[in-house]
Order: sequence, then C-alpha cells, then structure tokens
Amino acid sequence: MSQAQFAAQFERVFRYHNRIMNQLIMELPSLALTEEDSDSLTDAEEHMNEACDTLNEVASLEAVSQHADFWTQRGLPEAVPACEEATNAVERLFRKLDTRFKKVE
Repeated sequence: MSQAQFAAQFERVFRYHNRIMNQLIMELPSLALTEEDSDSLTDAEEHMNEACDTLNEVASLEAVSQHADFWTQRGLPEAVPACEEATNAVERLFRKLDTRFKKVE
C-alpha cells in the first residue's frame, strides 16, 4: 500500500469511528437497554476506544501541526484495521440493540 493509500485509509477509518461515536452520543440516552445489553455495549465501546486511541492521538497532533513520535507512527499499520474492526463491532451491536440506528456510510 502506498503512503497516499494508507493516508486515505487512515482518514476514512478515523471519520467512520467519529461518526459512530457521534451517533452513540446522540442516540444512546434514548434507549431502554437491559443491564446485559448495556454491559455488552459498554465493553464493545471500551474496546473500540482502546483500538482507536492511536488514530485519535495522531489526528489530534496533526490538528495542531505536530507529529506523533516514531513508535506511535510505527504502530499505525496495525492500529488502523484494529480501529475499523472494533468500530464495526460497536456499530453491529448498536444496530442489533436499536433498529432505529442507521448504517453510516
């Protein structure tokens, strides 16, 4: 994968993750979830936040014209697909729990 292709993938996954987070923030309070469903969603969301931490760190630094350190940048090739996978898991679970949840494109 070229550097330009990877940068595009990074941006796509970062934006996807943020859209899912925004939908959770907006719609989650209106759901009447069982304790088990709430725990499952909380666990999935925590995993997603951990998986996407590196992407969020890099994006935050770039927003203020700074660069991530060598080790953070080196971890990006693994972090990007991990973030996408974890975000997909949260989206699937949330859609299962709330039929009103719309697929993010």
